[in-house]
Amino acid sequence: MEEDMEEDMEEDPFLLNGGWSRWGSWMSYGKCSNKCGRGTQKYVKYRTCTNPRPRNGGSRCYGSSIRYMYKSCYRRHCDPKWSAWGSWRAVGKCNCGKGTQKYVRYRTCLNRGLRYWGKKCYGRRKTYKYKPCRRSICDPKWSAWGKWRAVGNCNCGKGTQKYVRHRTCLNRGLRYWVKRCYGRRKTYKYKRCRRSICDPKWSAWGKWRPVGTCNCRKGTQKYVKYRTCLNRGIRYGGKRCYGRRKAYKYKQCHRSTCDPKWSSWSKWRPVGKCNCRKGTQKYVRYRTCFNRGLRYGGKKCYGRRKTYKYKPCRRSICDPKWSSWGKWRPLGKCNCRKGTRKFVRYRTCLNRGLRYWGKRCYGRKKTYKYKPCRRSIQNGLHGANGDQLELVTVGKELKNTSDIGLV
Repeated sequence: MEEDMEEDMEEDPFLLNGGWSRWGSWMSYGKCSNKCGRGTQKYVKYRTCTNPRPRNGGSRCYGSSIRYMYKSCYRRHCDPKWSAWGSWRAVGKCNCGKGTQKYVRYRTCLNRGLRYWGKKCYGRRKTYKYKPCRRSICDPKWSAWGKWRAVGNCNCGKGTQKYVRHRTCLNRGLRYWVKRCYGRRKTYKYKRCRRSICDPKWSAWGKWRPVGTCNCRKGTQKYVKYRTCLNRGIRYGGKRCYGRRKAYKYKQCHRSTCDPKWSSWSKWRPVGKCNCRKGTQKYVRYRTCFNRGLRYGGKKCYGRRKTYKYKPCRRSICDPKWSSWGKWRPLGKCNCRKGTRKFVRYRTCLNRGLRYWGKRCYGRKKTYKYKPCRRSIQNGLHGANGDQLELVTVGKELKNTSDIGLV
């Protein structure tokens, strides 16, 4: 044996494991599952262990050499057909009048619809049959309701008419074991009627109720009571009840001295203009003290007669204005030639700046005036020809320059 193995090794000393070949193409396997309409078709493909084949004791190929696949298939249009009849079923109860029982059974149209070209099954879908039954004792039952009939005359007080209708209990007697029908044999309803001429009348008077408060001046209290006119209106002929609907009476009350009281507050009214610096507006409202005086005990109303409140206002841009003029102040010294002294005064533009949008005050910020001065001229003056003039003392009132030879 050892010699034979040595000979085989000498002939093919290498082992070769097997390998799978490529899968073949899909091939149909059998026929479509349904003879008509849609069904499924089975497909198969193969591969072999020949790439390469196992040699010299090499291992075989692992795995399956066959694969399956299912696809939908379609074979000619199916003609619709009826299914088998179902079992018989009872319809209702046994008819005690005839002693028969009704039965029904159904069948279904197969392969019917748009996907099967909408063909219909010819014939009936259900069928009936009757069999004699052993129910000889019939349960009583009510007949249909009769017509509505008026009961009595129209009630003019309510304007309604009463109606009634009846029904009969069927299958009642000794042969039916004297069973009764459950429920009412008659029923009523009410409708409006046209008998509208009813004599109106007053209802009973209500209770006395006070009207307002005690009148402190007269010392009396007013009371009122009401009553209602029944059966009044167009649907009752429009007749009216004669008399008064309400009555009054007065009783003495013990409140002889009236306590003063405040009236309701008036509306809020603005006071002045919007404060542009604070951005607020002042408002005020008033109230009056009633029943105040000696004849009412001279009592006063406690509290304030007026009240204030402040609201923010939208006047954020204040119009600038001038302040009052300052005092006159001398400007320089006395003019010895003219004999006058110059004075100046100032005023300031209020509410001016960027937060007030830089508005300006119209007019001059300063003004001037001249007053005569008593400053005597000590230095000699020269005329137009160069001649020296005499000294001149300037008084309260100045003379023309031509009089004194000034240039």
